[in-house]
Amino acid sequence: MTAEIAILNRQAVAMAADSAATSFPGGSQKISSYANKLFALSNFAPVGILIHGNANFITIPWETIIKEYRNFLGNRTYEVLEGYAEDFCSFVSSTISEHIDEKEQLAYALHLIEGVFNEIKSIAHQRLSKEQGKIEDIIVEIIDFYHSRAKSASLNENRPKCFESRLKCKIGKDIKLRCREIFDSCSISEEYINKLDYIAIKVIDCRTEEIITNTVNHTSGIAIAGFGMNDIFPVIQQFTTDGLIFDKITVYEKETERFGLAAGALMVPFAQSDMVNLFMEGVAREYGSFLAETMYTHLQENISNVIRLIGPHIDEDTDTDKLVKEMMGQLPTVVDSFMSELNGLSKTKFSDPIMNVVATLPKEQLAEMAEALVSLTALKRRVSDQEETVGGPIDVAIITKGDGLIWIKRKHYFSPELNPSYFARNHARRF
Repeated sequence: MTAEIAILNRQAVAMAADSAATSFPGGSQKISSYANKLFALSNFAPVGILIHGNANFITIPWETIIKEYRNFLGNRTYEVLEGYAEDFCSFVSSTISEHIDEKEQLAYALHLIEGVFNEIKSIAHQRLSKEQGKIEDIIVEIIDFYHSRAKSASLNENRPKCFESRLKCKIGKDIKLRCREIFDSCSISEEYINKLDYIAIKVIDCRTEEIITNTVNHTSGIAIAGFGMNDIFPVIQQFTTDGLIFDKITVYEKETERFGLAAGALMVPFAQSDMVNLFMEGVAREYGSFLAETMYTHLQENISNVIRLIGPHIDEDTDTDKLVKEMMGQLPTVVDSFMSELNGLSKTKFSDPIMNVVATLPKEQLAEMAEALVSLTALKRRVSDQEETVGGPIDVAIITKGDGLIWIKRKHYFSPELNPSYFARNHARRF
């Protein structure tokens, strides 16, 4: 896990990332504190990139891919920032696919499919140990749940042509084989075998973590920020990916934020964003959800009491059951109205004043704010009973149109004094 943030105003982008990384060697969880997640995407253009989630793209570290792309990009530039994002995805699809052949890509796809099949069976056995019933009935119910998740999952925006037919042609038999091996002890009808087949295809064609719930996160989040040659104000584009299939990188939930003349500032937290949201909104989002649910429950429970109290004052011909039903129907509107006012107060009293100041912050203070918000999340993890999944040195960079990417804080795994040749090589590579 991680905590990262990008803060944009009209003159600069501040980017900050912690160094904690979670891995699962041998199935056990291990947290280290020296991962690199913030990089310059170009040696010449004012563009940076943040990585969160899975630190590897299938089997290749993102750090390696980014540095290879930086060499590939050279001194080429693009008119708009989106050009760098498109070129980066194209590089991963074409160049990196040379190191991950189709056999590995399909093996990785089968690995994800096995993951969802095993998850379904595991949940079924967990439920069977706590409740009575047949394993077949429980599995059917769980398959229906995953089937509905698969139908609503975000589609790959970069899917190859004829994807589904090609995938079935290549590994359709393997999918059926895995399905029958894993569910061999359960009597599942052909209808539900077909549903499992549908789920399997969607695991590859959709955002994996929207379907699989309890397995290790396979998804990587990418955020590219800075300036294209024709961009006067900073731009940020983010998307997620979870693999490569038929030599094309998967791309989900692509979003681009562009500043207009009316825009003042923008704050984009990634991964563990709870403390940033608390800082900006004045209240934890969990508290708001709890408040809405509790209010609804108490109002629902007290409607009968209200009817009982006003009973002597209403006509005998009044249908109280109908009255209760009508009042119940109004509850969502009442709760939504209350939460809307609460959110309005949060915006007026907390987030808007902060963003108004952020819009005018100089570069140095923009960087300080980005670092402080990541540090705040790390502190919360350190002093709570949660795992310290945020921590380690915080890397901070500022990107401006004229100066490019400037490191404010950057960790090295080596002593700069002992490695002057490293900096000499970098200088020679650029000039």
